[in-house]
Amino acid sequence: MSRETQNLILVFLGIAVLKTTLDGTYVRYVKPGLGPYLIVSAVVVLLLAAAAIVSDIRAGGVREHDDGHAHSHRMPWLLLAPALVVLFLAPPALGPGSFVQRQAEPPSTVAGGRAFPPLPADGTPELTMIDVLQRARSDTAGTLDDREIAVRGYAMPREDGGVDLARILIICCAADARTTRLHLVGPGTESMRSAGADQWWIVTGFVVSGSATEDDRWTPDLRVTAVTPTEAPSNTYSY
Repeated sequence: MSRETQNLILVFLGIAVLKTTLDGTYVRYVKPGLGPYLIVSAVVVLLLAAAAIVSDIRAGGVREHDDGHAHSHRMPWLLLAPALVVLFLAPPALGPGSFVQRQAEPPSTVAGGRAFPPLPADGTPELTMIDVLQRARSDTAGTLDDREIAVRGYAMPREDGGVDLARILIICCAADARTTRLHLVGPGTESMRSAGADQWWIVTGFVVSGSATEDDRWTPDLRVTAVTPTEAPSNTYSY
């Protein structure tokens, strides 16, 4: 592979990373907090490419290197594969139709749990899936007891005929994705089973006290009072 081609590959990679970061599509693949690091990485790659190009020009052209034996030129071309995929195919974020088998467990807090901040006194607060799971597992203050809450997610049918409310959690990037879920109990979930796989829902209900156990990977039951179809959020992941 010629040096011109190597330099062009670096330029292409830098542009690909910079574009996906600036237009926001990078959050389909990594956590939002990694955005600044991606921008810095893209700029560094572009500067390296520019330095190599300037060096070749000042040297009076491309310097050929021959050490007397052949090299495979296929491996460097593989660097273009992820950039081409991201730029021209733009894989969507993982969602209801994705095959994610790993189920996340809410992180433990301290031995014996801890007291969580109280929920708003009025209305039906909307909580994140992770917040509900952590409170159900570790909250010693009982902030979920007898409180109606709302949670957003998509329906995941269970083998026993029931329905879970689910959302995909990523720790660092889409490669470590796993599902978080609540077991939905009571009437009102029939419409969720019959709707399309990509339909999102706001489910209101009461967390059943003591239903989050180690035997069920700390997944609590949510006694449903209402289900409302809604649009998918702009960022479908939990963090």
